[in-house]
Amino acid sequence: MIKLILFKCPTQRKREAGAALLTIIIVIIVLGVLSAALYSLFYTANLNQVVAQRGSRAFYLAESGIRIATSEYNAAPYKNAMLIALHNKEIIIPDIVGKMMIKSNPYWFHATAADAAGSTTAALKLHLAGGIPPAFADTDTPLTFPSTGFLRVRDSGRDPAWEGDLFASYSGFTCENSCAFDAAAGGTALTFTLDSPGFTDALIEGDEFYIGSASYTTVQAPSGAGGNLTLGYTNIETATLFPPQKGMIFVVKGGVNSFYQYSSRVIDADAKTIKLTGMQPVTGAPAPNWQLNLLPGDQVYIGRIVGFTSNGAFGD
Repeated sequence: MIKLILFKCPTQRKREAGAALLTIIIVIIVLGVLSAALYSLFYTANLNQVVAQRGSRAFYLAESGIRIATSEYNAAPYKNAMLIALHNKEIIIPDIVGKMMIKSNPYWFHATAADAAGSTTAALKLHLAGGIPPAFADTDTPLTFPSTGFLRVRDSGRDPAWEGDLFASYSGFTCENSCAFDAAAGGTALTFTLDSPGFTDALIEGDEFYIGSASYTTVQAPSGAGGNLTLGYTNIETATLFPPQKGMIFVVKGGVNSFYQYSSRVIDADAKTIKLTGMQPVTGAPAPNWQLNLLPGDQVYIGRIVGFTSNGAFGD
């Protein structure tokens, strides 16, 4: 038996319709892929723009925090109290969903209460009216104060006037409460172990003390204003004690304090030197203040300097 098999061939019109449908499907798929890619690019570009705008707005908020802190400090009649109030202060600006966190970092200490015997004993408890300053610029790592050094009292404007020795050496210190800031107690507390005889005058509330060292070795003094001062050091803690930028020091020579300011501090760990750039005499400071006559073993103190840091945040 012969079986016939019949094939039904499509007509030309039907073949064209099938090809058109396939083309339409391919076009739809291509357009979908392109749309997804374009959306991804658009979304990424918008997201990057938003992130960039948030970063710049956060920067300007942080800058505003510095301006606010500086203005309030300059206008305050009681500087230490203002520094305590400014440390860890958060300023929220609801209209732009932004905030600033301010920190104050003074380089001097103050007595928070009168103590008729405290200055003559080995343990002298003082406070920073804020947090411990950072060791390096653009970091939050606090500096470690030198384990040995000098404290010098600020005697100007004190009533009654300071009559005893203006400085005393110390041979150690301890941080109270792990160097935690306590606004109610007067700031960050440190207890220094004074060498005998210590300070011979009694302390009164508000007495201020500056920290310094006499362990600097080789000295390369600037030839004139605007030059660099290079000091050799044996302990890195005496190097990081200098503020990283826009600092001030004073040198004790023959009972006279000479005050200088500098632009930046550069530490060479290999050579064990500190370079203070752009040295200038402080305007209005007691003479003699120039030429800078500094020798190895002279007492060098950090001046009345305060640093402010501000972190800005924008958005949720």
